[in-house]
Amino acid sequence: MTRISCTIRHCALQENPAVLRQIQTTEQMDTKMPVRPDHQRPLVIQVAAERVKEGRPRSIQIYAEAIRTRLEAQEVRLLDTPYEETRMLPEADVVWAPGLGNRRVPRSLFAAGARGVATVHGLQMIEAGLEIGRLGIRQGISHYLWRARIRHDWVQLGPRIGTVVSVSKNLIPRLTGVLKIPADRITVIPHGVSRGYFREPSQHGQSQGYILHVSQYSFAKNIPGLLAAYDKVRDRIGLPLRIVSGGWPGDPARLPQGVEMTTDLVSHDKVRELMWGARVFLFPSLEESFGLPVLEAMASGVPVVTSLGTGAAEVVGAAGLCVDPTDTDAIANALLHLVTDAALHRRLAHAGYERAKGFDWDITTDLHLALFQRLAGRQPAPV
Repeated sequence: MTRISCTIRHCALQENPAVLRQIQTTEQMDTKMPVRPDHQRPLVIQVAAERVKEGRPRSIQIYAEAIRTRLEAQEVRLLDTPYEETRMLPEADVVWAPGLGNRRVPRSLFAAGARGVATVHGLQMIEAGLEIGRLGIRQGISHYLWRARIRHDWVQLGPRIGTVVSVSKNLIPRLTGVLKIPADRITVIPHGVSRGYFREPSQHGQSQGYILHVSQYSFAKNIPGLLAAYDKVRDRIGLPLRIVSGGWPGDPARLPQGVEMTTDLVSHDKVRELMWGARVFLFPSLEESFGLPVLEAMASGVPVVTSLGTGAAEVVGAAGLCVDPTDTDAIANALLHLVTDAALHRRLAHAGYERAKGFDWDITTDLHLALFQRLAGRQPAPV
């Protein structure tokens, strides 16, 4: 049995049949793949970057850094190449694009073909039509064309790529339906959470003095909805709402009373500090493929309100309150109950903390490594 399967079967993710099936499939395929004659040399992964102007959200950066650090610790070589690179480097075993979703596909993935791996983190608004009313004529047309180009990239690449890593099962129907990626080319590998976030709920004491939301702004984060919900129950909960939303374009003068807005991106340490001081984490996104801040809140011992039918609900499971993100009354009632019902707050804080223990970056990295080894024609070393 490989070290990968030993690790996963002893973690809290063993309750997830899809993950176990993926491990078993990887084991089976490893035994069938021919071993390359140079299998003793270090595995070499060509890392394909996104277009610079498209940026990279905090959650994707955390993911890429977490996997990279752990792969390098296992003597895997990672060679960075820009978006414009059109070839697979001769020394590379695999091409990996770690930051895809609402971004153009790097050219080197087309060259890699069956030895290409792309991690898709989300497809927010990818199916939206012309949004002239919300964005204006120029930006609305620009966004429509941008989304059309992304879809076109995937229609061309999907049947040829080795594997697409999906961060949740929730995302799979859109990968197969919108991007036309064959289902047998999709592997679900959940994110992990930094061990530095973990703080038992009992350690919070009386310091929990606000409701918290953390995200990088997009329309899908539903900032208007959470503001409206908070305003409905502000006087009854008696706690301020702190929002960290990098790039939020709104007018601070129009924020409801009791709301503090930070539009600058903050450091990982600052986010952790904010999590540890929060009473409730509020994350009612209209779309969410995973929701790393939700997992960070759970690890911090903070109960969560998030959205039904999303990847964030998949992460939370029964350890949080999931509501219709379009229903501000439902969001407000969930928030009110978590603040005023001490027993409910205590139960969900502990449930979330325990559930978060099953999401581990070491496990996530081992699953990636097994995948890379398979596509490179190698077998993981037995233990």
